[in-house]
Amino acid sequence: MVPHDPSFEIMKEVVCVQQKRPTFPNEWSNNKLLQGMMVIIKECWSQNAAARLTSLRVDKKLTKLLTDCKSPVVVSEVEQDIMDLLKPS
Repeated sequence: MVPHDPSFEIMKEVVCVQQKRPTFPNEWSNNKLLQGMMVIIKECWSQNAAARLTSLRVDKKLTKLLTDCKSPVVVSEVEQDIMDLLKPS
């Protein structure tokens, strides 16, 4: 989509004019935690600034996602790393 180290002008064209966003790996669709992260990220990418999540709303959604994803089921190392990052400090 863009070169390794894109200029401001290239990013402005791709993001603002063409309204393109990065894609997510297919594996994310098979994982409840990563699906939730994907939804939150996409909500932060709205073209309309007023429609984007506030930092408080992101915090609340991440906290809820972490709570919802906690279960006795064994999680992968990557999932555990993500859950550790989302823990309130």
